[in-house]
Amino acid sequence: TVLPLTAIAIIFMGVWSVITVRDSMEKTFQQLMVQELESFVDHNIRAYYDILKKNQLDTIDSFVKTYQKKVYDDTYKLHFIESGNLIIMSRSGDLYKQTADGKKFDSQVYQNIAMKITKDEMEYQIGHMDTPQLNQIYAGYFFKPWDWVIIYTVSHDIIHEAQNKIGNTAIAVGTGCLI
Repeated sequence: TVLPLTAIAIIFMGVWSVITVRDSMEKTFQQLMVQELESFVDHNIRAYYDILKKNQLDTIDSFVKTYQKKVYDDTYKLHFIESGNLIIMSRSGDLYKQTADGKKFDSQVYQNIAMKITKDEMEYQIGHMDTPQLNQIYAGYFFKPWDWVIIYTVSHDIIHEAQNKIGNTAIAVGTGCLI
């Protein structure tokens, strides 16, 4: 009678751990994404724009395009870029850069997110993209001088990997106690 009670307690603790970890992991991950996106915007996008502005080149299209290309080339600097996706698009939905090659760009989903992001021009936004094709969290920012919406996404699967390990371990240990 002791082993079944122990198994039930272990399974209960596993379920409780999974639920607890899910919320805190997602919030922590979103904060990390905002920090990375903020750093990328400040050290790349805004820095290049400030150079153009300081030298009064911000209205000369060829210089602006050159510096925008430098930003595109710098996207690999984001920490989770291999498992995530950085999208740079216009407010109206025109795609300029997407780091996840081969992924379908669902312009309607991203345009809806872009509208949310552009409402509050000075704040970084976080949220969820839960569609049949996309199950991701995002951090986004609107860089008004270039009319860019920058959206940084990471799949829920990557975030919840640790949670799944905890749940699977609790089930295995609880089942082991019953055998």
